[in-house]
Amino acid sequence: MTRILIALLILSCFGTAAKLEAVEIEQGKIIGKFLIGPTKTLFSDSKANTTFGISAEGFINEKNCIEITLLFLDIDYYSRTNGIKETIRRADIHMGYRYILNPIFTLGISLGTAYSFGDIESSKVDKKKVITSASKTAEYTLVASSNITLLKLEKVNIGLIPLYSFPISPKNNEVADRVSLLLSFSFNVQ
Repeated sequence: MTRILIALLILSCFGTAAKLEAVEIEQGKIIGKFLIGPTKTLFSDSKANTTFGISAEGFINEKNCIEITLLFLDIDYYSRTNGIKETIRRADIHMGYRYILNPIFTLGISLGTAYSFGDIESSKVDKKKVITSASKTAEYTLVASSNITLLKLEKVNIGLIPLYSFPISPKNNEVADRVSLLLSFSFNVQ
């Protein structure tokens, strides 16, 4: 199912590109982004999971903008205490501020909430005892990111977004910090 959604996301990006213009930074503009790439929790047994989503940025002026992002991802949680790994699917919504250093490079910081859906996959035998934050309905995060524009085409800008998510309230001895490397397809909305 995830692969089908990813394929639809990519097709819709290229399918709508004919009606769009490449991104130019100016006050009052709103840009949209389609995002896809791997996300990995920072422990050795974590695998890179596919992440995809959408984002919108509204430019306050030539140097500042606000953004809201929705990502769908599988998140691994690792307990250092007993070596248990748990994975849950989440919808991560974060809102924040982005500073434009130049038209090619921006820095962003935001606060997010990741809501769980689906079942927890666990490496533990006793499924009744809660081990990690995977069982939380919502997880709150601080997100730091940059945006590097790699290619400006006629209708779409293609960029790379390294993103770091730091959970605000992890359980004791838990590893849940994660990094993402997202490919972005940006276009003007307004």
